[in-house]
Amino acid sequence: MKDTGIIRRIDDLGRIVIPMEIRKNLRIKEGENIGIYIEDDNIILKKYSPLKKITDITEILCKSLFSLLKNSIIVTDTTQYIEVEGKYKKELKNKSISDELQSFFKNRNITVANKIKLSNDIMIESNVLLNPILVNGDLYGLFIYISDDVITEKESSLISLTVKILAKYLEE
Repeated sequence: MKDTGIIRRIDDLGRIVIPMEIRKNLRIKEGENIGIYIEDDNIILKKYSPLKKITDITEILCKSLFSLLKNSIIVTDTTQYIEVEGKYKKELKNKSISDELQSFFKNRNITVANKIKLSNDIMIESNVLLNPILVNGDLYGLFIYISDDVITEKESSLISLTVKILAKYLEE
């Protein structure tokens, strides 16, 4: 555990303020959920990711799509890669997403790009389909499909269906 040297007082309602530098560093935004865990005599705060609760279904869906389409399939939450199938699996799994991908969360639309930065050292110059994972209007992550060829309507429909399935699991 890393000591930040920061000390905060608990107020009369039991609240503490997470310093802005830490929130910025960990990409914690106002309104995001934080999980509270206890380990021995430590209180541990972690960013909460509903997608991590359904990793079994996410893995099955991604592996199935990858075996069918033979192109890279990536699922992120709002800060990190959750599931990766294909070319970038070793480099990206459980790593933080790039600032460029973060910017796609603002637009909340299905986007097709031909160049995108996945991380500090991985730039993709290929056809990329970015499909937001929305549940009741809340953004949970991105479903990313990377193809060397033009993305067909069939592929786009399969990705859209997969995102709807993930959103349905997240509703429950």
